[in-house]
Amino acid sequence: MELRDDILRLERNFKKINVDSQSFDSAYYSNYSASSSGSVDIEEKPSSGSSCNEILRSDLAAIPETGDCKDLIQPSVCKPTSEAKPPSSISSSSTIISHDEQDDGFFTQSNVDDLYNQDEDGDSVLHMAIIECDANLAEYYIINVRMLSCNHLLDLQNNLFQTPLHLAVVTKQYGIVELLVRNGASVDIRDNNGNTPLHVACRDGDFECVKMLLGAKNIKKSLNMLNYDGLTSIHLAALRKPYPTVSILLYAGANINVQDGKSGRTILHYAVESNDKILVYQLFKYPELNINAVTFGGVTAYCLADDQNNELMKNILRTNGASLFYRDSSSEDSDDDMFLSGDVHMDYQPS
Repeated sequence: MELRDDILRLERNFKKINVDSQSFDSAYYSNYSASSSGSVDIEEKPSSGSSCNEILRSDLAAIPETGDCKDLIQPSVCKPTSEAKPPSSISSSSTIISHDEQDDGFFTQSNVDDLYNQDEDGDSVLHMAIIECDANLAEYYIINVRMLSCNHLLDLQNNLFQTPLHLAVVTKQYGIVELLVRNGASVDIRDNNGNTPLHVACRDGDFECVKMLLGAKNIKKSLNMLNYDGLTSIHLAALRKPYPTVSILLYAGANINVQDGKSGRTILHYAVESNDKILVYQLFKYPELNINAVTFGGVTAYCLADDQNNELMKNILRTNGASLFYRDSSSEDSDDDMFLSGDVHMDYQPS
């Protein structure tokens, strides 16, 4: 409930936003909920039958082959531009900056100083341009900041620890996302829920934003970062079940065997627990998959299938090399005990 309260507070703080509130509550309209106890409730799809081959071909066709992902990720390189003139129509948020008619539309150093100003919500002029969906004004600020080598201004955080890139991802302004990434905006900054922009894009199932973010030079650091719910971007993608997003994250270098921070589950555990045979078959494409990975309580994916009496899933796992009934008996705590504790040890969490 704490995460939902944060999102509701975000909506109240940003009454200025002219976007559907679905953008902010998208984590709760998806197929999962991550509780404070560490357990993950996933909406199960009805079993499609008793045969391993009864997977919808149309769904499998939606999963890109590993070799095709390289064509989807385009490295973001900042291209110098010769023009950065202010838009003909300046929104009310631009009154913080006084444009000099003699500077031909380019910022002076005194103008840059004004960009440090933040309102009561912590929003800078660039934050406000993105919130108001004023793409021309946002582009004007971004390009001028880049020209004056003041890239740190692209990473200012508001009271919710959101950078302009976070807001561009939330509001699905793809042109601004691409422009921020190309001009050096940081992709590894966390908001007050521990989410990087990549976490947000994966949580919302936004494949286009994910592709753009993966083109950033320093994206490798963000791929396996845990948020304050103990989830990486690939955990969020697997829970949301946009299968192409999982594929492109793995191609970019995400760890297929990474454990969540609360229960120690991998995305294979999530797939088996939710009876997601499409995702299970997708993961079998990767030789680095550890089919016998265990949770903090010593439970394998096969154990979960056995606990659910899911004979079809057990057969799929067994056919692909899963050890039978492997459970780490040396673990002092049961898997259920780990769920009750729900402890996540992070390096930093805002109060």
